[in-house]
Amino acid sequence: MLRTACEGVHLTVFEAATGDDALRQAVERHPDVVLLDIGLPDISGFEVCRRLRAQQVTAPILMVSGRADLVDVVVGIEVGADDYVRKPYNIRELLGRSESGLPAVASRLEFAGLDIDLNGRRVRRDGDEVQLTVTEFDLLAMLASRNGDTVSRTALLGTVWAHNLEVDPRTIDAHVHRLRRKLGDHGAEPRLIETVQGIGYRFTVPAAAAAA
Repeated sequence: MLRTACEGVHLTVFEAATGDDALRQAVERHPDVVLLDIGLPDISGFEVCRRLRAQQVTAPILMVSGRADLVDVVVGIEVGADDYVRKPYNIRELLGRSESGLPAVASRLEFAGLDIDLNGRRVRRDGDEVQLTVTEFDLLAMLASRNGDTVSRTALLGTVWAHNLEVDPRTIDAHVHRLRRKLGDHGAEPRLIETVQGIGYRFTVPAAAAAA
């Protein structure tokens, strides 16, 4: 049904019946988006997602599943998924959620030790490129563009998750946790992304250290 719906809006679809086949095709075909179920006959969709990210597959990964437990949503995000779509779903909503939610206004955001190329959608930390998912990049860009300001969870949902009106706000915390870890900012006193209890998050770099 999903394949038929995608082809109905003129998309080219490559279908994989197993997790191993999905891994092979994703590496060989370089898809624009990966729609991934959890219940596969050989390995779980969670493990497929983790391996795809380990192999530097940067295409958006949308977990598509009938499981409704929040723990499944959080696990999916933790292993590298950009979004989690619960069945049943609207096909146009599903496809819309694979798009970037943050338009680039400036071309680059630069801070001490951190460079964010908004047009190229690339991030470097101390000169080394950081592999981020689409959602992680949009989340970082949103926070960094508002450097010093507290951004509420509602604002993040309305921008980064603009196509997903049903996302649980707690999934934002899982994305922030992964983003901090990738940026080396996951200690007890994070230097880049602070939690503002009961409200949201704030990206902050000391004024004396800010390069631009």
